[in-house]
Amino acid sequence: MTFASNTIFRQYNKTSMKLTLTLLAALLLTPLTALIAADKDGVVTSGSGASLTDRHYSVRVDGVAAIVHPSALGFFCQIELSRPVAVEIECDEEIKTIDVRPRSRNISAKHSGRIVRMMLNAPAKLSIEINGNLGNPLFLFADRPGAAVSPKAPGVRYFKAGRIYDAGHITLTNNQSVYIERGAVVEGWISAENASNIKILGHGILDATKYGCATSFTRCRNLEINGITTVKGGKGWVNKIFLCDQVAVTNYKVIAWGQFSDGIDLLGCRNVTVSDVFVRNEDDSIVLKTEKFGFKGNVENIVVQNCVIWHGAAGNALEIGYETMGDYIRNVLYKNIDIIRTDTHAPKNNRAALSIHSAGNATISNIRYENIRIEAALEYLINFKLVSVKKWGSGGGTVSDIVLKDIFLTGGPDAPSIIQGLPSSKLRRIRIENLNYKGERIGNNAAAVRKNFVIENAEVDWR
Repeated sequence: MTFASNTIFRQYNKTSMKLTLTLLAALLLTPLTALIAADKDGVVTSGSGASLTDRHYSVRVDGVAAIVHPSALGFFCQIELSRPVAVEIECDEEIKTIDVRPRSRNISAKHSGRIVRMMLNAPAKLSIEINGNLGNPLFLFADRPGAAVSPKAPGVRYFKAGRIYDAGHITLTNNQSVYIERGAVVEGWISAENASNIKILGHGILDATKYGCATSFTRCRNLEINGITTVKGGKGWVNKIFLCDQVAVTNYKVIAWGQFSDGIDLLGCRNVTVSDVFVRNEDDSIVLKTEKFGFKGNVENIVVQNCVIWHGAAGNALEIGYETMGDYIRNVLYKNIDIIRTDTHAPKNNRAALSIHSAGNATISNIRYENIRIEAALEYLINFKLVSVKKWGSGGGTVSDIVLKDIFLTGGPDAPSIIQGLPSSKLRRIRIENLNYKGERIGNNAAAVRKNFVIENAEVDWR
């Protein structure tokens, strides 16, 4: 299968990273499926009949063309990798520099003229940026082959490759699954309430641009999302997982560019693992809350690991808050995460790579951040605060027993941090072990202040 996209014009501003009004008008509410069409044989072509040379990128894997899809935040390409492969990317401009992120993957890319070549030896979720243009990257998602699922399996709604489906609202009940095959595009959204043993599987695309969210699960148990890529424009959270227990979100890719486009919202959930996830969005990327929209519940036993995050001008990368009315948020682990960029805009609003913003009365405790690499934080690196915002909570909560270990700011502008309680409620037992700030280890309050840390009404133990 081959793909050709309309050329998407952007005006890139290095400071604000804002898309132009022209782009927003064209793409904010435009589903991916409006930009592509399939002929009677299922071959995907451009909706305008453009040729392959009209697109910004073409991709070949071991010499075979791969499909490249457009979005308002760049292009993306999904490939399958069961062995080492040679990847060739052709761009429509002369290549002077190339950045392959996350840098921690240490992937070597060579370029000549308009072509980039690299070897991929293992699955990866990459942002490939040509000539420093962060407004038009290529996101490359290399997956292992997924487990086979039969279209005739009981309880499976199966979307075959080579087609675009106008599915609308898909509702799941007990023991039901959605399988989106690689090469299929499903325009719609998926929900379930009070259901058990439900799954969304496959390596295809869920395009929720025309809808308020991509997924919405409430009071569900044994929920799995694995393998798919979700794109969404328009206003609203992308994945709403409320009051759920035993949740696994694995190898999931989210690209979302609308207002309030939170990537994954876990509200009142327990026993959740989010692993090997890529999020590029314009608000909070992965967020924990106890209350919102009339739903309320405590949060515990959450693991977020092996993820790649790039959040845009609003929100935070890894957020707890602001809505924290309830008894507790506890036992949370963030581990081995690459935050390749956190953007911002005026006015500044406590946006950060690592953030706890408690406006409610919950006890927030036993939160651990370990082996987190931040390539650029344009507003704050760390922002832990007790805040007074009545629309989000009554206040009166506490934050304690927080561990930050092996935290690395590797580039970007110098990013300040805030660790701030209240005179009546200090942040207690905050331990920071091996905070590396652009090559310099920060080991005490005095050194932190030199890096524009504000530490007030907080007990910080440096190691």
